[in-house]
Amino acid sequence: MTDTAIRRVLVTGASSGIGAATVRRLIADGMHVIASSRRADRINELAAETGCEAWPLDVTDDTAVAGLVGHLAATGGLDAVVTNAGGALGLDMV
Repeated sequence: MTDTAIRRVLVTGASSGIGAATVRRLIADGMHVIASSRRADRINELAAETGCEAWPLDVTDDTAVAGLVGHLAATGGLDAVVTNAGGALGLDMV
């Protein structure tokens, strides 16, 4: 990363797999990461490992999402979002 400014990035679905790997990479690149997942135990373990900010969240819960939006607005917003989780249930088109 050539820009020395710390960037704030939200990663959804961050408790395992691609989401967790993305968090690790962004932290290694010097970013401030807010990692969200509905699995609080795993997201808290990831936070302890990496120093990311854990935010337990089920993206299908509108009230919970509004709480995260309020938190982000109150703490400086975001520079980027990695949307790795969603409410795509069944076989309907997203």
